Amino acid sequence: RVAFLRTDQAGEHDLVIRRAANVEGRLMIDRVSWMAYDGPDEARPLCRQTQLVSDGTPTAVIIAGPDAAMQSTAYRLQSTIRRKSGAELPVVDHQQWMSGDHQSRHAVAVGNMLKNKLTERLYCLWYTFEDCWYPGPGGWVIRTVHDPWGTGKNVIVLAGSDDAGTASAVERTTEMLGHGETLSIGHTISTRMAPEVEEGIHRACGVPDPEYARRNLDRRNQRSLMSNAARVGMSYARSGDPRRARMLVVYLLEHKRRPELGHDTHMELWKTIRAWDNVEECPAISDDERLEITNYLLHVLRSHEGVFNSMFVGSLGRSVVRHNHHMLAAMDAYYGGHYFKKYHQLEDADEWLDMAEFCFASQEMHDKG
Repeated sequence: RVAFLRTDQAGEHDLVIRRAANVEGRLMIDRVSWMAYDGPDEARPLCRQTQLVSDGTPTAVIIAGPDAAMQSTAYRLQSTIRRKSGAELPVVDHQQWMSGDHQSRHAVAVGNMLKNKLTERLYCLWYTFEDCWYPGPGGWVIRTVHDPWGTGKNVIVLAGSDDAGTASAVERTTEMLGHGETLSIGHTISTRMAPEVEEGIHRACGVPDPEYARRNLDRRNQRSLMSNAARVGMSYARSGDPRRARMLVVYLLEHKRRPELGHDTHMELWKTIRAWDNVEECPAISDDERLEITNYLLHVLRSHEGVFNSMFVGSLGRSVVRHNHHMLAAMDAYYGGHYFKKYHQLEDADEWLDMAEFCFASQEMHDKG
């Protein structure tokens, strides 16, 4: 077994190990070492409130593409907010917004990834999922994306798979807003999915039941636990069901409880880090749990099942056709680097991002023809 003991005090310490009652055998202690711990001491600050208007002054912008239906929907949202607060949020073209300082203010993105470049960027980063398939015909999504840039500014995505769905998302958002000189929206993942889409997600992600997850832990190996954590985390981001967020906690804390990281955990780690970024804002997860899981993901990242996977590290000295294990560990380095750089200013993160960039750049020049 591998044990990590943490102390916040410098100086000498006594380690006392006692044999438990009715336990026989010998205890061997090998490879004991001290290392400075520089992981987070507290969970990252959350930006659960997205302020649209403060004391009668706009604090957000509305982003829309040139599509006539999206423009009409965006200006309808602007008009409703003006009527409720007296403030007029600017409507900005999506290309103009993304070519400028798009990380400096709260933004409301109207339309799915095919209609809005801001939504497209968040989609490519796995923060949002609205496209032609999800949420389906007539379906709609109201989604608050919390601090995706690491600047303390949020994005509210109002989208459907079609124009009618996007219009419904905007209409329901305006119903959520009160009246007054200050308007804001709290953490929200509200969806209406087409029946076939909802059934597909349920079939792929299973029953949203943390107790079911606990009862079946002994059937999961370490890679399976990490994979299931990613799966239920992403299904939380699609559904907003907090039970799926609780299942992620169950799977990751069980992974942490076991003595070994598990063979091929690195193949699933990047997906779990991405899922965790989406799940972390869920009010059903405590600050203590957030800190514990954040530090555990950092521990796995810094291990041989993370950015120090031997096949990955060994490949960085040369430009070659990449193996899937190279690329998956590079994904760990990429998404782990971005997460810990944005939210915890971790010094390791820049090195991990450089490793990932080298791996990806090499693959751009090769194929397996």
